[in-house]
Amino acid sequence: MNGVFKAFVSVFVSLIFCLCAVSPCLSTDTANTSATKESKDAEKAPAVFFPAPRFEFDRMIEGEEILHDFVIMNKGTGVLLVQKVKTSCGCTTVSYSKEIPPGGEGIISMKVNTRGYGGRKLSKTITVMTNDIMTPNVTLTVSGMIENFVTIIPRFLRLTGKAGETVKSVVKIVPESKYPFSITGISAQDRTNIKYELNENTADSGEKEYAITVENVKKEAGSYYDVLILKTDSKIQPEIKINVMTKLMDANLSANTSTNALMTGEKMVNESNGNNNVNNFLEIIQKMQKQNTTGINSDETSTHSAASVQDTE
Repeated sequence: MNGVFKAFVSVFVSLIFCLCAVSPCLSTDTANTSATKESKDAEKAPAVFFPAPRFEFDRMIEGEEILHDFVIMNKGTGVLLVQKVKTSCGCTTVSYSKEIPPGGEGIISMKVNTRGYGGRKLSKTITVMTNDIMTPNVTLTVSGMIENFVTIIPRFLRLTGKAGETVKSVVKIVPESKYPFSITGISAQDRTNIKYELNENTADSGEKEYAITVENVKKEAGSYYDVLILKTDSKIQPEIKINVMTKLMDANLSANTSTNALMTGEKMVNESNGNNNVNNFLEIIQKMQKQNTTGINSDETSTHSAASVQDTE
């Protein structure tokens, strides 16, 4: 009996010894498998590269569109995914290739509306977001000088007064001497807010200029927004848009209250380009911004191999 017990103990000890000897081998094999997988994943990593991330364009005329294609390359061994492209403002739209194979290249197409940038340098950026963990975000820049096509005084027309009274103002249109044009027609976007009269004059320099008298036709107190649309014979800018804001106070308000309200309304409009609260005029200002930057929508993705993005910043 003792012999059988001793034999059983001997076999059990031997089994335990064998298991202990094999276990490190299994652990080593698992570690090697994991390391191999990580190594293979690293070998398949994409690597984004832009040979020319900045583009300086020649002088352009206000109203012209800037079109530029940035080349995007994948210098890695994995598929490069362009996950999103963000623009710096609503005047910029982008379309792009969504997938780029290892060693391949694609295009990031950028379009910028120059309306409102005459006489100053324009600089716009887009941020390209990819699955490259080493360089997930890349900023691309388009910049250059924009020449004036026309001088408009004031650029945004304000009609402020009391409901029931005559409220009108004049906007002056002066074509740049390098880019002369004639106004061939005029209309309003909303035909129920304002009426207008166009007059052609000759400046002291002998060049042609225009004066447009704009008058409110609304009878009710409130805030109104409209757009004057001028047709021209210019191929550069066949259409000019002028934003018109109307603020009519209640005719029954006392003189002091009405004056304070008018001053507040005017101050709100004057400060609308800053970060101040513009309560009553907020909706109007937002409409103005949308009018000045065409084609502003939420982010979009096309149904084909490239995506299209328009940002509302």
